Amino acid sequence: MKKSILLAIAAVLFSSHALALGDQYSYYGLTLNYAYSQQKQLTTKPEMGEYQMLNGFNAGFMFQQQLYKGLVLVSGLQYQFTMNKMDYYHESLGEVDLYSMSHNLRVPVKFGFSTPFAGNWSFTVFGGPSLDFNVAYTEKFKNDDGDYLQFDLINGVCKYDIEGHSDSKTDDEFKKYNCFDVPLGIGTIVKYKNFGMKFEYEWGMINRLKDNDDDDDDVKFKTDQFSIGFFYTF
Repeated sequence: MKKSILLAIAAVLFSSHALALGDQYSYYGLTLNYAYSQQKQLTTKPEMGEYQMLNGFNAGFMFQQQLYKGLVLVSGLQYQFTMNKMDYYHESLGEVDLYSMSHNLRVPVKFGFSTPFAGNWSFTVFGGPSLDFNVAYTEKFKNDDGDYLQFDLINGVCKYDIEGHSDSKTDDEFKKYNCFDVPLGIGTIVKYKNFGMKFEYEWGMINRLKDNDDDDDDVKFKTDQFSIGFFYTF
């Protein structure tokens, strides 16, 4: 799975390099966005679901390629980090801070329509999927003494440092989530000369719980996301 994700990312990046970016609606540049993710662990009864909000950023390379007249492809490669902190009681550590932290590589593959307005301004509406590769998802329990217990729920790694004793181990029993998602989203881009803003909302489509991928299963783990940010083109 990891090799296929890397190949997909490489294909998008190489194809963007091969395309001529001299068309009216074509450009490439760097982007920085605020990301707000809603993680949902749902049961067949919506009122029994659990929700968690993660805040952070994504940043990286982006481009818009004109395909035919106003038809465009919006893509790129971004690294994303989001996290949440909450109070929690752990049976071994007592009162702790629980940190949920997600590291992702994202490749949007969006299609849209661009049009110019008011001189140097342009406007794009787009929609489509992204390739979302969750590199690591950790839950860290840490108390006021600095003791901690941390699980990477993607890669199955457990680390701890409790009362001066530290260790780490890898075990499949710690792997709770699958690493891959294909969220569908819609959004807009407003650009003026070399500067622009992008607004986007995405719905997670894949149930990412391990050994629970059937849509008929009782429990599902999905992520929706809103992002807003700036970009600069070259």
